[in-house]
Amino acid sequence: MKKIRNLLIALAAGMAAVSCVKSERLPEPPRGGGERTAVPVSLAPVQMTAVSDGFTKAAGELTTAEDARIYDLWAIQYDGSGNIVGVPYYTDQMPAATAGSAGVDSTYGMTVMLSLSTDAAGKVYFIANTHSGALFTEDNVAQEADLKAMSQTLTGEYKPAAGTGIPMVGLYTGAVNSLSLADVEMKRLAAKILLRYKSSLPGFEFKSVRLINASSGMYYAPEPAAGTDFPAAADDSHFDYPAEDLTQAGDDAGYKTFVWYVPENCRKAVAPVLAAGDRTLAKTDGKATCIEITGVLREGDRCRKGTLRVLLGDLGAGGTGYDNFDVRRNTAYTFTVDMKGLNEGDYRLTVEDYDMSNSAMIQPGGADSVVFDIRKCLHNGFITADGLKGMLGASSTLTADILWQDAQNVLTTADVQLDKVNGLLTVKSSNATVGNAVVALYPNANKKQGEILWSWHIWVTDYQPGEAGVSTRAANTAYPVTGGEVHTYGAEFQKTNGLGRVIMDRNLGATKAYYAAPAANDATADQCFGMFYQWGRKDPFPRADGTSINATSGAGTTISIYGADGSVLAEGAKDDEAALGYKRVAVATALAGQVNGLSYATKNPLTFICNSTAPMDWYTDVAVNQNNDLWGDKAPKSPYDPCPKGWRVPFDGIWKDFTRDEATPQNGTFPYYSDGIVGETYTAGAYRVTNGRIYNNQAWYPAAGFRNNSQGLLVNVGHEGSTRSSMASGTGGLRLYYSANALNPSLSSNRGHGLQVRCIQYVE
Repeated sequence: MKKIRNLLIALAAGMAAVSCVKSERLPEPPRGGGERTAVPVSLAPVQMTAVSDGFTKAAGELTTAEDARIYDLWAIQYDGSGNIVGVPYYTDQMPAATAGSAGVDSTYGMTVMLSLSTDAAGKVYFIANTHSGALFTEDNVAQEADLKAMSQTLTGEYKPAAGTGIPMVGLYTGAVNSLSLADVEMKRLAAKILLRYKSSLPGFEFKSVRLINASSGMYYAPEPAAGTDFPAAADDSHFDYPAEDLTQAGDDAGYKTFVWYVPENCRKAVAPVLAAGDRTLAKTDGKATCIEITGVLREGDRCRKGTLRVLLGDLGAGGTGYDNFDVRRNTAYTFTVDMKGLNEGDYRLTVEDYDMSNSAMIQPGGADSVVFDIRKCLHNGFITADGLKGMLGASSTLTADILWQDAQNVLTTADVQLDKVNGLLTVKSSNATVGNAVVALYPNANKKQGEILWSWHIWVTDYQPGEAGVSTRAANTAYPVTGGEVHTYGAEFQKTNGLGRVIMDRNLGATKAYYAAPAANDATADQCFGMFYQWGRKDPFPRADGTSINATSGAGTTISIYGADGSVLAEGAKDDEAALGYKRVAVATALAGQVNGLSYATKNPLTFICNSTAPMDWYTDVAVNQNNDLWGDKAPKSPYDPCPKGWRVPFDGIWKDFTRDEATPQNGTFPYYSDGIVGETYTAGAYRVTNGRIYNNQAWYPAAGFRNNSQGLLVNVGHEGSTRSSMASGTGGLRLYYSANALNPSLSSNRGHGLQVRCIQYVE
């Protein structure tokens, strides 16, 4: 099989010329044929086949005269066996076009240099608008198969313009004599796509329009047979056009319009398609060309996203050819979309609420983004729906920015975009830095802590646990996903969790995971610590710095954290506030608090609220005012749950499969606890960054220590660890607890402590 040869054509406002020869090639000694002679030929660019409900001109569309124009021409001759005859002929001296006949846009009468032949199976390929006199040689197209394998490769959106034309191919089959080769049909190698769209749905606003899965090559091969995949699917065989600037849309009787030109792309159905609403990419090999339209529907205080994917193709007479996904050359497709409702029974349409979680996992380097609905801040207790509604609009003073991040340039201010009209907050990570950031929403440009309406934790990581999906899962098993694993535990885990869901392989906010104990000299083991959480609060506090652990006491310090501009934020002071009956530690900056409770915690997400008197809960200093529902144990996911969408704080019981081996105690400790070397006995007083416990030789739980409820100090770092559950118990909250000489899978602790969280799958 011959290797496909791609000819890379740079794009500049269309397919730019590689070179341009201003005169005809002189006749050269022929290969496999007789003397060359001038043969009259009549070229007829045929009209585009219309597949539409009526075709209308639109912005960015070439006129008929422009898209039928021929600027230069190649003639390549083959015998009936597919061997080249003579040398490829090229000219850019084209005559003026004359008016076309039925089904023909125009006609070009001219002469080309060919070899006379009586071979009835001989072929002559006519290729127009390559703008290159060096494109074909008698060597690179020595066989007809070589020509068919060649293509013009797109490196960006194909935008033909007046003066360039659209590449065309025509094929003559038969004997070649001095008589005219009449009316050789020239077909454009591109299809023309016209979208007409509008909305009749109140409250719906279009947000983006783009064309996806355009073929990356224009092939000189004849049209593929029906029911075939052409071109062959490969990683680089298709690409997406950029989203359109909606302000540049054309207008047609109330419809907005866009026009695209795309190479031929034919895809056969891989599953039965019996209705228009069943035309999805899943019914193809995933490479079918389609138009993607997204919009926002505002319904009172609810904001929903609708994504409609219109797969292209010829539905045939009466629109019954639902399994046709072909975008054929020289065809004009018109698709009219009128959004009248978000019909979730239409599989082409994806309807979802914008992210209402308090955190999100996004990949570094701009690979993806998250869109939060800021109506989430109605849970803050100090703003109402009417109050928020009054803040939205074009003149809104709302501001969003980075509150803190645990590495420089995890996010930049430009990565945080606030849509003040629709109440949507979009966050991406344009840098390659992994880490954590908290983005805050402020009522005005002052951006002061104490005025924060809501805040969101952005976990920038290559780890993609959601790839695992939800299905029946075997017990005590690790399943690979991009960037790591997801796990199941034993029978108790299966019983508590149900449906075979999985748990993450790392703590919330961790930038590293281990599946065996870290080596004793691994100074990066603190990257698996994850964040600290007070029970019931949605916002994280930065982890301990593993390089500054006091080896004999376990006292620790917070890692450096940074502001939006990359400057280091200072450790906050510890304020005695006797009148309020509790102490408050601001990890980054200390501000005078007025009240305790949810409102205060929401306004001050970087303030660790201390309480050294019963019930030792950050929420209150009076037991009767405790809130046992903050993390929604055995209930739908809570508005204050700190885990990303699709995940939640685990129920109590998740860790009941965890046991310690008491049969062989070593110096009063247990071998399941590791100093960083598997099998090494823990040495009393050795507080190490590599300490922790391993479950089933797959799940590593680090000894990340905790931030105490009384003063907010980091203690027992490198000696013990805890992972919170969502369940309240008395005045405390249940957790997994482990140390060098203890393990308790369901131990109550003060809600004011700062402990770790490891998220488990959750299905709404």
